[in-house]
Amino acid sequence: MATRDLIAREFECLKGEFKFTFNDLKDKQISVIASIVNKVDCMAIFPTGFGKSACYILPPLMMKNMHKRHFYAIVVSPLRSLMNDQVRQLTSMGISAVICGPDISAEEKKGG
Repeated sequence: MATRDLIAREFECLKGEFKFTFNDLKDKQISVIASIVNKVDCMAIFPTGFGKSACYILPPLMMKNMHKRHFYAIVVSPLRSLMNDQVRQLTSMGISAVICGPDISAEEKKGG
């Protein structure tokens, strides 16, 4: 079971591998990440700017390190500009990401 301390240690290790736009995790982010890593259903509603992205970027990376296999995050958003920003951020970190949808252009699928 992933504890809060394990999540914090994993994050410190990942900071050496990836350049995140944040340096620390908030307690509520750690709780959400721990739930996901422990495969416990959860829902998080955070205000704009709180750091929701960390809650779906970090669990697959942490689970890959802990279990030595790939995990994926699927994020559903109605905001195309937000999706483009997230894909650009993830790909700049070396993390594969795409946007899916019936009216998404090839350039947008890559975050363009």
